[in-house]
Amino acid sequence: MITWEYVAGFLDGDGSISVDVRSGDGESQGYKTRQRKIARIRFTQRADSWLVLYKIHDFLKSHGVVSSVYHKKQPTNHAIVATKPAMDLEINALESVEKVLYHILPHLVVKQEVAFRAYRLLQECKAMREKYGKFYRKHLSIAQGDNKE
Repeated sequence: MITWEYVAGFLDGDGSISVDVRSGDGESQGYKTRQRKIARIRFTQRADSWLVLYKIHDFLKSHGVVSSVYHKKQPTNHAIVATKPAMDLEINALESVEKVLYHILPHLVVKQEVAFRAYRLLQECKAMREKYGKFYRKHLSIAQGDNKE
């Protein structure tokens, strides 16, 4: 059975937390691009171990968390050592990342500090978004790049 404790352990072992607070209009090298995600939790597994990702996905969905499972793209550079096919489960929505962090923070061991910093940043983002609307990233006080694991 999947629990918040299980999700925390899985994240400690095979997951990552990243936060990106860059401001900007989504323009990059003259091309119109989508705005970058502000926060993400990602779990990666070999493709032949896909079932656990779907079980976690179903558990998260039952708790109102939006996530997606997909096949990870393989590197196209032939100089890179070939890797086995892999799958990712990603949580990108700000509210979903915040909810997951809230529930797993007490159970994390390895990534507790970075998760706590990410959770604090998401709380600040939420407050700034309510105050400043879509331009809230320009008003954040926590330095970018401080919350990656």
